[in-house]
Amino acid sequence: MKKWIIGAVVLGAALLAPRFARAHEGHDHTVMGTIASIDGTNLMVKTADGKQTMVMRRRQRRRRRSRLREGWRRMDMNRNWIIGAFALSIFLPAALYAHAGHIHKIMGTVMALDAKHVEVKTPSGEVLSIAVTEKTSVVRAKKKITFSEVQVGRRVIVNIGDGEDPLIANEIELGAAKPATK
Repeated sequence: MKKWIIGAVVLGAALLAPRFARAHEGHDHTVMGTIASIDGTNLMVKTADGKQTMVMRRRQRRRRRSRLREGWRRMDMNRNWIIGAFALSIFLPAALYAHAGHIHKIMGTVMALDAKHVEVKTPSGEVLSIAVTEKTSVVRAKKKITFSEVQVGRRVIVNIGDGEDPLIANEIELGAAKPATK
């Protein structure tokens, strides 16, 4: 689960990060500062340490050049933020939905039991063998009762934690008491 979140964050950070291209180098670098001059598709940016760096504007950005003015703080951001936002909108909900921590419950009728396990027949007809430990609690109407009150034929809800094999009962909840027979 953590790998999904980390992957989504790394992907989003990589795609949303601002990219800058210097005219004298073939790959992107970060250049932050104040625009000193504008010449065609190139900008001269004065950085905080006083150096001037030429920044080449990409062709797809040419139409926005008229909006730039000298003295403005310059940050040329790549359009990959759209892809990053889309990727986050797809992967983040999936990662959050697949989180661990919810309790799995099995509902059914007790078919067999002994001191170490309970067999429960689900409404779909599947018979599951669930281990019972000393930590397993038995409740009826939110009150603790003893394991000896669990009997064959009783309706139960068994809390099995995360639901991974082997199935171990954390709590067995008994249904209402059987009606008295006449």
